[in-house]
Amino acid sequence: MEAHLHIPIRFKPILKDKVWGGGKLHELLNKPSGSRCGESWELSAVPGDVSVVSGGPFDGMTLEELQQQFGVDLMGEKGMDHGKDGFPLLFKFIDAKEDLSVQLHPDDALAQKRHQSLGKTEMWYVMQADPGARLILGFDQPTTSETYLKYLHEGRLTELLAHVPVKAGDAFFISPGTVHAIGGGVMLAEIQQTSDVTYRLYDWDRPDVDGSYRELHTEQALDVIRYEAFDGQLHKGEDGLLCRSDYFVTHLLEVEGELGRPSSERRSFHVYMGVEGQSTIHTEGGSLELHPGQTVLVPAAARGVRISASKASILEVYLP
Repeated sequence: MEAHLHIPIRFKPILKDKVWGGGKLHELLNKPSGSRCGESWELSAVPGDVSVVSGGPFDGMTLEELQQQFGVDLMGEKGMDHGKDGFPLLFKFIDAKEDLSVQLHPDDALAQKRHQSLGKTEMWYVMQADPGARLILGFDQPTTSETYLKYLHEGRLTELLAHVPVKAGDAFFISPGTVHAIGGGVMLAEIQQTSDVTYRLYDWDRPDVDGSYRELHTEQALDVIRYEAFDGQLHKGEDGLLCRSDYFVTHLLEVEGELGRPSSERRSFHVYMGVEGQSTIHTEGGSLELHPGQTVLVPAAARGVRISASKASILEVYLP
């Protein structure tokens, strides 16, 4: 059975309705979702939301079971180091019909101390944006805690924040402590640490789907906030490199014809997220088609990894 680990693996999406969600995940990415779906968790080890394999020899197995059974062959040496407490990264597609809450995330040290969790470093890749759509990313100029609290208590927090117009292809790195929100009209891919710890600062005075108001975390956030102006926009470099952080490396691959991927990086699993166009992920053991809105995990043990497409854009992610 071990030879089968040389094939690409697909998982069932975990779909989550949100008060701010819309219909794009179904309309544009063909997810089996309704009109209020905000998130499709593509590859997750978050307790209670662990991904399950869809199709192939491992059909029905969880990501956790794969990791326990195959260890380094699935994860790679880097994966075993990063993933001591489970699979280290979480992959999502997000559709914001309305603005998400203004929020931030703690770093590893504080999240471990308060929540026995990893922190949440993340990045966004915008797949589609309606005219006039924007993201909230940090402050529009350096500020202080006193000014922040004044505006927060006066209900004017958004006046202090940077509202960044976006279009398809824009990408951003969001460090812990960065105040942020996805604006209405934006659909994006999110790559992050395996963590669901969020500190909400402002929720637009909006009730949740059950009619209650979601908890705000004003006090918890005070020693986390980065008060400087945002500087995390990403630009594509050599070999499509978008982001190299302590937690993940992301390339934007533009494939026309066939593209081989370096075997030197196989010390980690690789994850491929379809952005635009249809492609096929090949290994020596097998192949899987990849459409926009689909995600494929290639185990570290896989060899001969290459991608074929007439024309496609793909996010490739692995551990540094």
